[in-house]
Amino acid sequence: MVLLIALLFLLLATLWFWLLLGLRKTGRRWLYGALALQLSVLMTLLLLFLGSGWAALIGFVWPLPSALPVSSVLLQHSSFYADFYYLPLGAGLCLALIAAIFPPLRIWAPLIVAAVAIPLTLPMAEKHSRNLMCQRAIALGASEIKRHSFLWSLRHTRTNFLGEAHGLTMANGQSYAWSYRRLDWHPVASQPYGQPGYIQTACSKA
Repeated sequence: MVLLIALLFLLLATLWFWLLLGLRKTGRRWLYGALALQLSVLMTLLLLFLGSGWAALIGFVWPLPSALPVSSVLLQHSSFYADFYYLPLGAGLCLALIAAIFPPLRIWAPLIVAAVAIPLTLPMAEKHSRNLMCQRAIALGASEIKRHSFLWSLRHTRTNFLGEAHGLTMANGQSYAWSYRRLDWHPVASQPYGQPGYIQTACSKA
């Protein structure tokens, strides 16, 4: 079974390299090569943001199989993105439409959208994460939180597995940990999380 899976992945990698080599040709072969390269670059960038160098390399060679786990991770935060995703996506689409005026750039429109939208999304997500945590913390009666950056949270989705938390706060003697799935704090028995890297934030100043 393992050998069969390895052969399948080798076949997919060979097929993908054949598509990429189309960039050295003309006509439809070049078109397919350009589309394949854009998908490879997109998967590589997303996996780099998710914190895995080896996975990013695999994403370049096998972008379609890699899209499944990447989509799964990103969909875990879909409710979070819903508040602002249209801003970076709209900026990317606007630039792609402008680039489409020039025929040589038209084929690269998907990559242009990704190249603009992804870098813009990260600072927006960071700000939205901090503000949302503070709003929910103030509602609990807390005035201060400890949190990891949103990029850290993307790279550490299984926080409970290692005893880590996206964010921590305390109100009325009760400890709370942050959940991106609930977009709210949930009570925990204690705060045994001693990992470095927490950002101390006074919510009145967030």
